[in-house]
This record gives sequence, C-alpha cells and structure tokens, in this order.
Amino acid sequence: MRLLELIRADLRFLFRYGFIFMYAIFTALYLVLLTLLDDSWKQMVAALLVFTDPAAMGLFFMGAIIHLEKDERTLHSVALSPLPLYEYLTSKICSLTLLATAVGLVLGFAGGLTHHLWHYLPALILSSVFFTSLALAVATRTQSLNQFLVAVIPIELVANTPLILHLFSVEVPLGILHPALAYLDLVLYRSHALLSILSLGLWAGGAFLLGKLELNRYMSTLGGYKR
Repeated sequence: MRLLELIRADLRFLFRYGFIFMYAIFTALYLVLLTLLDDSWKQMVAALLVFTDPAAMGLFFMGAIIHLEKDERTLHSVALSPLPLYEYLTSKICSLTLLATAVGLVLGFAGGLTHHLWHYLPALILSSVFFTSLALAVATRTQSLNQFLVAVIPIELVANTPLILHLFSVEVPLGILHPALAYLDLVLYRSHALLSILSLGLWAGGAFLLGKLELNRYMSTLGGYKR
C-alpha cells in the first residue's frame, strides 16, 4: 500500500535527521523527572509532559521537516508528481503521531496514566494530529525555520495557558471546548469523556483541513495543484 510506504519513508527520514534521537533524549530526561516526583504530583506532571512534549513537540518537528524539505526542494518534486495531497499530508502526520504515541505511552505508563487506555490513546493521538496539522499550515506560510518558531508562539500560548491556569485552580469557562482541557479531562478526570473526544476530534479535524488547504495553496505556487 502506497500510504504505508510513505509512512515508512518518513520514519526513515526522521531517523536519518536525528528527530527520533531527540525524542529519545527528551523521553529519558522526563522519565528521570517523573521518578523524582512525589506520587501526589506524578499524574498531573506526566499529563502536562505528554501534552507539551509528544503532542506539542510534533508542532516544532513538523515545522523543521517542512522547512528542511523546502530547502532540499523536495516539495517541488511532490507538487509536480501524481501523489495525492492527502497521502503526503497523512503520511507526515501519521509518522509524527506514531512517535508521539510511543513516547506518550512510555511517559503515561511511568506517570500512571495508562490505566484507561481507551481514554488516554484518543487524547494522545488527537492532540498530536491537532498540533502537527497546525504546524504544517504555519510552515507553508513562513519563509524560514526562525520565522516559523516566532509564528507558533501564539499557538503555544493559547494551547498551554489553560493548563497552567488549571494548575492554579483557575477554571476556564466552557473549558471542555478547549483542546488542552478536553485532553486533560480524558487523561485525568474522564468526567465528560464523550464530549472531550468530540471536542478534540473537531479541533484535530479542523486543523487537518486547514493544513490541507494551506499545503494545497503552497503547492500551487510551485506549479502543482493537488486534491
């Protein structure tokens, strides 16, 4: 199947350029941190680490990958090839989501979050899809990696501020509609599981469509048009 071949090629790309090694380093550091924490804090900190690392780090990695492919003119070849846009986009998102899921499971196990996998896995996967799709949309709009890193600061602030407020017991109105708080409900509280999955799913789906539209726009500037 062509999509599986594309995902395998993207995973080899991630390994070749050191992205998997970076994931491994961060995972090892976070595991050390979790072992040093008191049990009363371990689950909350693990939940925050999973959201800000395996999920949100995909945002930075996707930006780096797209700009690297821009520099190597890989996207020019993709634009002129018969490869459907959704396959290219899905492959990129799936490869990073697979890494995020593997790291998230390790950290989740260490932090005691994996007792309810049917809640934890959707939260992890949908959060990763949300961030990587947004990153792809922003990367197509920016001219350099430095520009990209500046452009995603507002996304990080909007995404993570409700989590920080939650740590200080500040409640956000209609918080379950925010992707970060929907994620937190799924991995820690499970009080509105179906609503949280629906909320995260809508955010992830919307980000995916935005990524596809922005990628299509960028491809058209290179002389190709995809569907």
